[in-house]
Amino acid sequence: MLAKVAQNAIEVDEQLPILPASDKSATDVMLSLSKWGEIVQAAYEEQAPHKICQFIYELSDAYNKFYHENKIVANEDAALRNSHICLSKLVVNVLETAVDLLGLEAPERM
Repeated sequence: MLAKVAQNAIEVDEQLPILPASDKSATDVMLSLSKWGEIVQAAYEEQAPHKICQFIYELSDAYNKFYHENKIVANEDAALRNSHICLSKLVVNVLETAVDLLGLEAPERM
């Protein structure tokens, strides 16, 4: 799923509004994402790249729960599907940036 999002294989309808978090798992993903700026700053100031590694783990864990609790692409509600896809795209972008900051290459598939 995330690989398809990363390749822009899943379309987003720009006309539909982005909805608030639909459940606790979506809220957890959004809260994890909101910490990204602070994590990067702390990792830089403290010369502690392990903070980025820990963030990657926590965000991945939160997204994994979200993915298993929600229909993302198969959701019949177009606005909710669109919001879930946008959230997934944001997760992909942040994870790619985090891995790039560490100087690593992420595998396409596990």
